[in-house]
Amino acid sequence: MNEAKIELLATDLDGTLLNSRSRISKVNIEAIQKAKRRGIATIAATARSPRSTAEFAEIAGLGPVAICANGAIGWDLVSKTEIWHSLIPADDAIGLIHQIRLVAPNVRFAREFGLSFTPEAGFFPDGSAYLNISEAVQSITEEQLELGATKILMRPMGIGQMELARLISEYSTEKFSITFGSIDWVEVMVSGVTKASGLLRASAALGVEPSMVAAIGDHLNDIEMLREAQVGAAVKNAHPELIEVADIVVPSNDENGVAHFLERLIRCDY
Repeated sequence: MNEAKIELLATDLDGTLLNSRSRISKVNIEAIQKAKRRGIATIAATARSPRSTAEFAEIAGLGPVAICANGAIGWDLVSKTEIWHSLIPADDAIGLIHQIRLVAPNVRFAREFGLSFTPEAGFFPDGSAYLNISEAVQSITEEQLELGATKILMRPMGIGQMELARLISEYSTEKFSITFGSIDWVEVMVSGVTKASGLLRASAALGVEPSMVAAIGDHLNDIEMLREAQVGAAVKNAHPELIEVADIVVPSNDENGVAHFLERLIRCDY
């Protein structure tokens, strides 16, 4: 039994709060509401944009803020406005895409900017459910990057994720933050941006001390967040590297792992 009271839980969405059918179970929703009544708020910490994050937040009663785009955007779910927005500068975004095209010409790119998402043709495989997100362009241009980018996403074609990440790091180790989500692309944000940085900013915005924050996730982009949290949990289906850094392993996303973790937080059983 732990005497420290957790007041805030940051949960990843895909692979964690969402089950394998991309839905939030009734058990998880009820646990979130119970925790709220006991003084524990639950917020999303996700690679998703504010738009899709807000949809799930409304279903589950998450909020009042959300950590989106791997920490690059803080979103006020009540006013539907940005709390913060950390951008890759235009020149850095242009330079990075130009360099990767030189050394890995088959890589396909997408640019995320706030609520907008622009993929290149071929970024999503034929038949992908993501094809209806937005209109694809043949190639992302300098003009489309003139305001910078929230994230640059790269789909490795013919090379692995880790090799692509190495090429990005070779170009610059100081300008970018690199991570991986549950889909096989590489996500690039401006240097210093992670879900952990987002968690610090969100907890400060809510007036919650870092010692009263917990986090739960399933993939590599959750590692820094779990390390930052006072208590970090991984669902059973998580990437092995995340399980290694987690304080607690709970049942999988198909077995209501978030609800299990919330029950332990309510009991101070961590």
